Amino acid sequence: MNIDKAVLIWGPVSKEGIDYLQFQRKQVVIPENRPYLLGLKYNKPLIEKAGLRFVYCTDNTIGHLLYKKAVREAVLFCKKEEGIIKGLSGSLYVWLLARIHHIPVKLLQEGEVDLENFLDKDAGTLDGKKVVEEGLIEPPVYETIEE
Repeated sequence: MNIDKAVLIWGPVSKEGIDYLQFQRKQVVIPENRPYLLGLKYNKPLIEKAGLRFVYCTDNTIGHLLYKKAVREAVLFCKKEEGIIKGLSGSLYVWLLARIHHIPVKLLQEGEVDLENFLDKDAGTLDGKKVVEEGLIEPPVYETIEE
């Protein structure tokens, strides 16, 4: 499948985000979005239901797609608390990669998702099963995104 001029998303997609993506009429890149696997478990069903074209990829593929200019825009789904923009773990990584490769970044309100219901609460699990020794993985956090 060719990926060209796609929109990369990160974080829990919202209704506003779905509307925005439908308006763009572009292919959506859905990364796995570790540590919760939000891309697969939360975003993919919403993107499918909305009838959007998409491709699913690993988080490590994001840098390559940005470098190849296959992505024309990155959309980060974040929340604002006390005037500070915060995104789930990995948001800063995606924001910095997009900026380095001169890809515009759009910040939208994140969708309401109960992170406690996800089997994968850190990068040391896969489908709820431990795959990395306890204590070697940093717990997920909300990161501050300074624009």
